[in-house]
Amino acid sequence: MKSKWNQAIDKFIATTGETPTKRHFFKLFNDTWGEALTAHNLVAGFRATGIWPLDNNVIKDDIFGPSQLYTGDLNTGVGITKYEI
Repeated sequence: MKSKWNQAIDKFIATTGETPTKRHFFKLFNDTWGEALTAHNLVAGFRATGIWPLDNNVIKDDIFGPSQLYTGDLNTGVGITKYEI
């Protein structure tokens, strides 16, 4: 989808000489959606996540670790402490 979107934007700019605005969004998105939403891409998305065919090893166990809570000032970094919850 991302590469099709970038291609659509580049083509729009090349053919019109304009920068896309909100007014152009739906037309560009609709064309991109139609090109990107293919059976091949849908199956590839399910395969990449391990949903189909089922593959429990696609997403590693360490991704499912506990959440972490930060305290302190995130803007300055002063007093930042990380707690596992």
